[in-house]
Amino acid sequence: MLKSVVEIVSDVISYANTFCCFVDGSWISSQRAGIGWALYNRGGELVVQGLSSIDPISSALETEGEALRLAIIQMKRLGFDKITFCGDSELLYGQLCNRKEEAIRLRVQNNQTRCMLKTS
Repeated sequence: MLKSVVEIVSDVISYANTFCCFVDGSWISSQRAGIGWALYNRGGELVVQGLSSIDPISSALETEGEALRLAIIQMKRLGFDKITFCGDSELLYGQLCNRKEEAIRLRVQNNQTRCMLKTS
């Protein structure tokens, strides 16, 4: 039986270093894209979140990459560290995780994969 989204989010947050940042990009076409992120503490409380429309990008993968890049920049600006970044782009996180010592892939509803990348 698949876990509910709430159970999965709870599992991911409990695994996180100190903070967990969920990142997502939305790509509709080469004319419309948006990004968003939400930072949670280990207690599951929302600490800060952000969203934005961004200049057109040529693919959904690039939008996911830009969302992650901008989330990392914002976390640094705000002084957060020891963050586990999570997203639904298996290709993006898989490539990044090949270069990192720790990554996790979780199967969730509709057979989507959520990937996590820890920072130190």
